[in-house]
Amino acid sequence: MSRSARSALVCLALAAATPLGAWAEATPAGGGSTSQAASTPSRDSQASQTASTKDSASAWVIGFCRLSLAGEGKEASTLQTAVPLLAISELKSLPTRIASPAEAEEAIRVKAAQARFSAGADLAAKLDSRAASFLDPSADRAEKSYNLKTADKAIADSAGKLDRVVRSDAKSLGATGSGGGGELEVRLWSGHAKGMLIEPPGSEVAKAAKAAGVDLLVSGSVSSVAPGYASVTLRGYSATLGRDVYSYTSHCSIDDPEPLAREVADQVERLSAGRQYTRIEIEPYPPDSELYVNGRTVADGARVAYVYRPGLVRIVAEAPGYDPGSEELLVGNGERRTVEIRLKARSTGQVAVDTSPSGASLSLDSVPLGPSPTVIGLDGTRRILTATEDGMEGQTVVLPASGDSAVDVKLQPSDGLGPGGRIEVAKDKFYWAFGWFALSVPITTLTFGIYNGYDEAYQRSGSPSLAYSRWNAQRAVVAACTLTAATAVFMAIRLVKYLKTAQ
Repeated sequence: MSRSARSALVCLALAAATPLGAWAEATPAGGGSTSQAASTPSRDSQASQTASTKDSASAWVIGFCRLSLAGEGKEASTLQTAVPLLAISELKSLPTRIASPAEAEEAIRVKAAQARFSAGADLAAKLDSRAASFLDPSADRAEKSYNLKTADKAIADSAGKLDRVVRSDAKSLGATGSGGGGELEVRLWSGHAKGMLIEPPGSEVAKAAKAAGVDLLVSGSVSSVAPGYASVTLRGYSATLGRDVYSYTSHCSIDDPEPLAREVADQVERLSAGRQYTRIEIEPYPPDSELYVNGRTVADGARVAYVYRPGLVRIVAEAPGYDPGSEELLVGNGERRTVEIRLKARSTGQVAVDTSPSGASLSLDSVPLGPSPTVIGLDGTRRILTATEDGMEGQTVVLPASGDSAVDVKLQPSDGLGPGGRIEVAKDKFYWAFGWFALSVPITTLTFGIYNGYDEAYQRSGSPSLAYSRWNAQRAVVAACTLTAATAVFMAIRLVKYLKTAQ
């Protein structure tokens, strides 16, 4: 029996043991010879299955590719990264995933077909090895007999492995039931958090998904269709099923791709969930409130909750210094809702605020309150009160966090400079006084030196003319010292005023 005939016989045996659909799914896209198709799974499928099992144990990962540019127009090139990045920004929160029963069954069939194909390829290799041993002219009769016995044993082991794989697959297919897959966390590819996109895979989508370790890979292309408009085509490849499970084509403005990206994110979100759900986006005030939906905490930053069963949903918001707030919604599957919850500040005291002159405009944390006088309730946090009046200088006061108190804000006539301007003026005056002081010091030093010179000369000669010059030099020293002391005092006064103004 020739080698090609034996290979054909093995393939016929595999076809008889494998469903036609699973065989087609196991065959690489684009065709290729039987030997090529057989060799690839034996080397790559086990590593792929191991990586898939490892990833699925923790999360179901979604990745986005940088879109390729189709056609000759370059106008739409900005959408290659803009559309996937905008879609990623919309997917800050994702629902947990449950694979549908049909998807779970298909995944088992694909895995079974890959296992059969690998076992069949191994059996074909063992048959080829036996044929080579039988036709080897260099071996003597004893050596050939030993080689054939060894090859027959390897063939029997490989055939047994194929038989076990077939029986195991039949058992797995019979036990799929209708429960679907288990519940998994869904998250984005880790590179997206760094602003990265998976490079365009071209026709090698499966390899790109395996390299990035993602379960769903969204790729596509973009092309210009009219001035200012582009056509965007997207496809979603499932690494579990080994085929595309998502296809979408739409148009968008090149200057405003956000609506399209939001629509893409919504479709990917629904696809990843694998079931019906209600999406509730919560907008609390204050924004840093803790949120609970049916008793479960909502992740910070996302502010999105997913509900998988229709019925009553209770949302609770809590924040320090505020009374808890709640909202109840009656929802059905497939809805998208937005809920706003504004918490009421908890009163822990009050402060009576008045201004001089009365009637000045007041604002609390930049929120207008109206004219003075007024009473402000305290909520346990320090808040900033601002008082303004035409022709007067505005004043800012930090209110106490709690307790009962009174605040009288005194407004000064405006000088047109403002706080910053007054500080600059005070600083310039201080530097001006410091300059005069610095100038007076060398003058005093010089006059003192001249006096010492005349005094020494007079002590030696006793000349009346030197006595007169010595007396004049002494008067100059006194005047210089007085000037230096005066400039020093003036400089100190300006320094104190500068510091007070700065405060």
